[in-house]
Amino acid sequence: MAPVANVKTVADGELVKLGPLLVKAHYTPGHTQGGMSRSWTATEGNKTLNMVYADSLNAFGAGSFRYSGSASYPHAKRDVEQSIARVAALPCDMLVTAHPEASASYADAGRARLAKTLAQEAQKR
Repeated sequence: MAPVANVKTVADGELVKLGPLLVKAHYTPGHTQGGMSRSWTATEGNKTLNMVYADSLNAFGAGSFRYSGSASYPHAKRDVEQSIARVAALPCDMLVTAHPEASASYADAGRARLAKTLAQEAQKR
């Protein structure tokens, strides 16, 4: 694979112009120490949405890695917790995730819990 030209480091909070889009970088370490999420607005017709790409913020570790007490990444637990809170605070109409297959099962589980709660409330009436 040929090297990519014009590579630069993007800082937390930096705005990057990509064609018509202005993308903001958000430092979100946790799953990896260099995690970076992004936000931008997208407009179609007369509707504008706040878009967020959330870098992988699942607390999944390989092998014996643990988010608390890791010598190789001693602040992993704090970082992932702060990053999740940071992404949650972003204005977001549409979330794009690093692992969309995980998002679907999470949404399905949420819908199932909601249906169960609504059914229980209906029985109380």
